Amino acid sequence: MSITVASTGGIGSGKSYVSHLFQALGLPLYFADDRAKELYLENRELADSLSTLLGEAIVKSGVLQREMIAAKIFSDSTLLSKVNSLVHPVVLKDFIEWREKQRSKGAPLVVIESAIILTIPSLLREIDKIVVVHAPLQIRRERVMRRDRLTAIEFDRRVNNQPSDNYFLERADFVIDSSGAKGVLPQLLNILKRLGIEDGQLRSKFINMIL
Repeated sequence: MSITVASTGGIGSGKSYVSHLFQALGLPLYFADDRAKELYLENRELADSLSTLLGEAIVKSGVLQREMIAAKIFSDSTLLSKVNSLVHPVVLKDFIEWREKQRSKGAPLVVIESAIILTIPSLLREIDKIVVVHAPLQIRRERVMRRDRLTAIEFDRRVNNQPSDNYFLERADFVIDSSGAKGVLPQLLNILKRLGIEDGQLRSKFINMIL
């Protein structure tokens, strides 16, 4: 039976880095946030609903205007909730279909990365184990301001629309410290070992990563 693992954490926590490590070790990975953006354009019904809610300007020449959407929803919690109610069912269906394909290929474990999965009951019910990637708030703030060229106020606005650190940590089956105090890869390999995923393929991939 394939295990379904969620990789999650607050903005700037390093969850995408950890997710890419899962992927580098040969484990199938579903980036829920990125996939949702693709579905905005692939799913005509969803696209129409979002355009009605947010305005037709969110898509220009077939390109999703992500900064415009972010500016609208991160400053309005009610609007964010409405967008989520449209997007989440579509993502859930897409994820389940994707997972079944991976299982049919014999994948022992599949990973879904999502910053907000803990707040989506329908998707959370599909998860066996939760890996929370954690770093202190100030480290996360510095990372995101440098990476996304946000101001401290913009960062805080986004953080305020996410669950608190305690909310993440209290629901974690495993926690990865991404502050720099510990190596991330050894922590991840230990988690996989505890989940019973430690075969020759992972060991060989690990060797290739460090050579």
